[in-house]
Amino acid sequence: MPSNFNNNASSNTLVKTSTKPLRLLLASSSKSLWDFAPVIRHLTVGLLDEPIQFFFTCPSDADSANIPSPPIQIIRYPKPILPIFRNKATDTIVEQIEGIGISLIHALDTDSLDITQAVSARLDLDYIVSVYSLRPNIKHCDIRCRAITAGSEPIYQNLLKIHSLPDDIIHLIRPGVHQASEPTCFVKPHQTIAIVAGGSLDDYKHFAAVLEAFYRLRETHHDCIFFIVGEGSAERHLRKLTNELKLTEDLTFIGYKSADELNGILRAADIYISPVPTDRVDINLLSAMAAGVPVVAAGARACDFIIDGQTALTFQPANSAEITEKLSSLLDDHDFARRLVQNALAHLKENHSPSKMTAEMLQLYYSITTSKRPIE
Repeated sequence: MPSNFNNNASSNTLVKTSTKPLRLLLASSSKSLWDFAPVIRHLTVGLLDEPIQFFFTCPSDADSANIPSPPIQIIRYPKPILPIFRNKATDTIVEQIEGIGISLIHALDTDSLDITQAVSARLDLDYIVSVYSLRPNIKHCDIRCRAITAGSEPIYQNLLKIHSLPDDIIHLIRPGVHQASEPTCFVKPHQTIAIVAGGSLDDYKHFAAVLEAFYRLRETHHDCIFFIVGEGSAERHLRKLTNELKLTEDLTFIGYKSADELNGILRAADIYISPVPTDRVDINLLSAMAAGVPVVAAGARACDFIIDGQTALTFQPANSAEITEKLSSLLDDHDFARRLVQNALAHLKENHSPSKMTAEMLQLYYSITTSKRPIE
């Protein structure tokens, strides 16, 4: 069974056996701060309601607009170009936190694990790391690593297979996002239907299949407009294909957007497509589902909230005929689409609420800081 915490856990029921105040350092890379922006924001806002003090550290080039600062103090460090320059980044963080009694460091993703381990070793501090990928790049952990949190059941099971990691430090804590109260798709019968596809445009074939599906849909469903949200090396070739398929009047390339901007796009969408296979928990996919939009996805192996036919529809990557079929099933049967969304929202309410995530993380923080570090 997954080592997760009681679903009814709350910060009000946490057992605190130490009078020493809890002081946390949250560490994030620039990429994680962008990719996991809504999750990190919900966690930091949730922690502000607790009687703890915490600091946030990230590279100097990171976009920290989603972190409420003040009151949270953000410690920025120079991004190391090479591992040999990591000492300067470590020095910057240590100078800011040394002597203030940090209890625990939390690496919010494995991208920030190296800098977390460096600071941990310098100050002999315990740390935990959150994992959102089936390829965690964690081969072993040192004695100061007190916990590893898995963002989904598949990731949890994958971590258990790494024999060098003790089973008892691995915990299942899913990311939390706010959910719409009801489906937001197809709310106005005579309004043009908006279909959004999102992801990295680095791999041509996956989005080429989406464009081909859009071409087919235009022939059968004339009331659709299409959007592609993302950037990548194949964008120029995809724009060329758009011209060849004569989709330019119906399709808009939007580029990368912040979490708030993306949420605005998702709330206005009727269907969201995630065409690029991924081994990570796709927060944009989770956000689309939470926005009350039916989701069509390919290869989301790490995402246990994607249950084919129940919370979402899935298709074989780069299969334009199957994409067309799945989209048509939603366009032709709005009641089916709404039932799919209702199932998804119920699933997210049970497993992905921000309050549940924060309560479980807090319980983990307290369980670590009120217990002794195991002897090597």
